Amino acid sequence: MTTVIPNVVADGVTDDRAVIQAAIDSLPTSGGTVYLKKGATGTGQCFIGTAGVSGGGDYGLAITRSNVTLTGDAGAGIVGTVPGMRLLVAGGIGLTEPTNPVDNNTWITSATAYTPPGAIAQGATSITLASAADAAHFTAGDVVFIRTGSCTASALLREPDAELNVVTAVSGAVLNLKFPTKKPYVPEFLLTSGATANDTSSPSGQGAACVYGVAKMSPNCLTGFTLRGLTIDMQDPTSGQAMAVWLHQAWGVVVDSCTIKSGKYGLASRYTRGVHVANCSFYSYGSSSTGDPAWVAPSTGSSDWLMEGCSGTAAAGIPAKLHLHEGLSDIKYVGWTSTADDGPGQSGASPISIRARAYRHYHDLTMTGAYTASGSSFCVVNSNCVGPVYFARLKLTGNPGGYFLNVADPAARIEQAQLATSGTPGSGTSLYSNGAASGTVLVTGGTDPTNVVLGGPDADPGPQITRVGAAVATAGASTTTTSCTATLPAGIAAGDLLIVAVDRTNDYPLTQGTPTGWKFIRNILDVGTSPNAGQTDLYYRIADGTETTIGPAFTTATVTRWIIHAAAYRGVNPAAPFLAEGAVTQATNVAAHASPTLTNTDGTAWAVFAVLGRGTSPVSWTPDPALTERLDTDLGVTNSANIYAEWSDSNGPVSPGSYTYTATASAASNIGTHWLGLLRPLAAALPHTYVLAPLASNGASTAPLTGNGASTAPLLNNGASTAPVSTTT
Repeated sequence: MTTVIPNVVADGVTDDRAVIQAAIDSLPTSGGTVYLKKGATGTGQCFIGTAGVSGGGDYGLAITRSNVTLTGDAGAGIVGTVPGMRLLVAGGIGLTEPTNPVDNNTWITSATAYTPPGAIAQGATSITLASAADAAHFTAGDVVFIRTGSCTASALLREPDAELNVVTAVSGAVLNLKFPTKKPYVPEFLLTSGATANDTSSPSGQGAACVYGVAKMSPNCLTGFTLRGLTIDMQDPTSGQAMAVWLHQAWGVVVDSCTIKSGKYGLASRYTRGVHVANCSFYSYGSSSTGDPAWVAPSTGSSDWLMEGCSGTAAAGIPAKLHLHEGLSDIKYVGWTSTADDGPGQSGASPISIRARAYRHYHDLTMTGAYTASGSSFCVVNSNCVGPVYFARLKLTGNPGGYFLNVADPAARIEQAQLATSGTPGSGTSLYSNGAASGTVLVTGGTDPTNVVLGGPDADPGPQITRVGAAVATAGASTTTTSCTATLPAGIAAGDLLIVAVDRTNDYPLTQGTPTGWKFIRNILDVGTSPNAGQTDLYYRIADGTETTIGPAFTTATVTRWIIHAAAYRGVNPAAPFLAEGAVTQATNVAAHASPTLTNTDGTAWAVFAVLGRGTSPVSWTPDPALTERLDTDLGVTNSANIYAEWSDSNGPVSPGSYTYTATASAASNIGTHWLGLLRPLAAALPHTYVLAPLASNGASTAPLTGNGASTAPLLNNGASTAPVSTTT
């Protein structure tokens, strides 16, 4: 996997946008990694200026190809300062439009949709189109966009109820699907014959027909993107319109351990699937106390989102929200905490806004900071929310202008395990349930209704480690010497991990120190019976692309014999290349040389093993059966001052577990240095580590809410009854 390290200044002032964009665009079609260095001076933040990514004037950076990772040094990041600034991660049809990659007239919603003659049932694994000619527009492997209706105003038919899926086979008029459909789809019509500001649709609408059917998204769906460990800071405190990260027509996204700051949206999306966000902190600049900024805003046909252990804060007086709109399905927030001030907010807005056809939500939320404007409830479940919406934890602190929990859709099913509120609602009561007699039910208990399926449509495991090559240099076979220059493998590219093992006889330390641009790993000395010693020093370097096959020179004050093994690997995490490493020396006079025992926690890591022995030539090595030998070098000295070394690796991922590897020499020796390393991949799997704790553990009350002031009966049932709560008007 190719890694590119752009030559950024990273001082927060100099415009680095063109350099970073060029690095992104230089990656092969198979993808790769762009790694941002913190810079020699300055803030570590790469300013991305005011130039647009296109003639259309969308400001920022654009990721337009699949399987890209954007990461960098600890403390590195990207900063912008104008409206419209964003990191645009898009596989949209609009990206084929050179003048404006975010022109909504060229989104997938403008693509031809091939219409089935009837309805598509929820859970369907195939769709029958009107004709075989229509189905012939699709092939196996195509990502498709299934849609119907309009979740918002008729002028915004780009906001349908929708999902992404994959065609596995085409037979006649039938498209077979990889995943069961997440919801039912039927032809729909606008509710009125004319366009109004709030015109939506239904099967029985009397207005114009909405687009219904299946559109081909391939090749305009970005599959596989990772954003890891960076600060994305889109400052726009004046108008509050800057977005930090925008996902558009993307499947299989990881956002891990990032700080995300924005004016309008921190992380927003349209038409996405399989998004995993973990360990991130969000900050909202907002525009004023009457604005409507959102930390996280999945929208329009997005599904299979998992948010773990994230948090939000905001500028003084700015309430912010979680925006969950337009046909979302299987959305799961675990361990979300946020703290903001109370503020007026936008009229009718809510810090938790679940509306416009929600399917299967699971939310564990602890939030402080309410919208105080009249009619603004803390949490709203509204507008054709099919549900179920399950609140595993809903802890709300603030003084909302409306209710704490406003269940305005009579058909929504709300299940909750824990609910606690602190503050005074403007409505005078904590909970509102509209049309409860029609079926709105609030119950304790319930189960997680989501079906989160992460990863891309082909279950791509992400970037993998590969071997670039290995090389050997020797000195002192006939006459001992005080220096040896390493030889590096051919084919090294920027971002590759280079490792050298400098082996020599006796206990003579190196005198030149760590070579420039390299980092010291460790020294291993087996003194045996002095002067019959063996010694190894190990170093590594993240390549910058300027390397040749001539490596660093090493020197000692006293003459000795040398073997230098060098190896290069691609796809290793440059910030922390070793998941674990360790060393031992030879304990007894035997032919078997055992490594230290290391524990691997990542099923995509590689193992590398370097071993040195000392004894009369000729000696050869037999690698551990689980490893592949790359170098086997005997210096050729026909006495006990001879040294021999081996380099081997796992030639692929190592399953999680504890490992000890043994290389066996053709002769016994009581001198040996043995080093084992586990290489950390660029895109290590994110663990699901967050466990729901009871509210009582964090000081909140678990007592049920009281009623509307006239009654003291709890609004939450005891789990045995499904009778609706009383309605407050």
